[in-house]
Amino acid sequence: METRIKSGVTGLDGILGGGFFPGQTYGITGGPGSGKSILSMEFLVRGAEGGERGLYVTSEVSADKLVRQMPFRDLQGLIDRGDLVVFCTRPQPGEATGDTEKFDLAGLTYMIKHYVRNNGIKRVAFDSVNAFVQQYEDERPLRRAVNDLIGMLESYGCTTLLIFEGSRETATDSLDYMVDGVVELGRLETNQDVVRYAQVRKMRGTSHEMNKRAMEIRENGILITNMKPFFGD
Repeated sequence: METRIKSGVTGLDGILGGGFFPGQTYGITGGPGSGKSILSMEFLVRGAEGGERGLYVTSEVSADKLVRQMPFRDLQGLIDRGDLVVFCTRPQPGEATGDTEKFDLAGLTYMIKHYVRNNGIKRVAFDSVNAFVQQYEDERPLRRAVNDLIGMLESYGCTTLLIFEGSRETATDSLDYMVDGVVELGRLETNQDVVRYAQVRKMRGTSHEMNKRAMEIRENGILITNMKPFFGD
């Protein structure tokens, strides 16, 4: 049996067929509020707690804001100890901007390579790819740039989560071909009920759960159950 690494997200390894394969790249898709960022951060937090340093690349928020928003008590401590590195690609208020606002995927790959190499990073979460996808009018250079990013991370043995904003219908068609697995997070709504779910759309090299499974966001992270989503009376 091939080696797996535990995601650290309760219930996720079960629907993945045993966990992620180390050194491979996976897509996390879903709309706003579906839990993509929390799941990806929990993957890093649990890894860091077990001795695998993590890198969280964000185009949205600063490290301080992440600490306030995420439901992980020791997140600040992990950052302070260097077990989890947060790299924000968007200049923060008061920072010199220079060319940082013009990051493309090629430039970002170069920057991330140094973070990975210099910090012994083994887990990476990229939140999100969409800001960089929008820079490309032609899909061919986009695929080349994403493949270069993936290839660099895999060459250093990193297990990586790439977050893609949007539903299955709106996510880039290239995603399924570029990554080794895809986990979709979403919400089902009817009347006044809202139920979150997780579904493995693709997982190379293993059998996996095909159905949607009910998911909850709790005070200490994500819980994926073995139950299908359902609504009350």
